[in-house]
Amino acid sequence: MGGKRLVAGATEHNIGGAGAGAAVTATVQPPSGVNMAQATVNVTTAGGGNTNAQLQFPGQPRRFTAVTSFNNVGPADVLITW
Repeated sequence: MGGKRLVAGATEHNIGGAGAGAAVTATVQPPSGVNMAQATVNVTTAGGGNTNAQLQFPGQPRRFTAVTSFNNVGPADVLITW
C-alpha cells in the first residue's frame, strides 16, 4: 500500500507496478483554514481507459479501480492511497 499528496499539476505514474494498476482512493486536501475546495483529476487505467472527475471537499473520498496513472489538475491538493 502506498500514499501520496499530489499538488496541482502533479502526476503519480506506475501505480500498482508493471502496468497492473491498483485501486486508488482520492480525497481533496484543502489549504489550512479553508472550508471548501475542489480538484479536477485525470485517471488512466490498466485497460488504457481515461477518466476525468471532479472531487470536492467537504465530500466523500472517491475510489477508482485498476489505476496506473493519476494526475491532479488542481486547484486543490489531492491525497491518494493505494
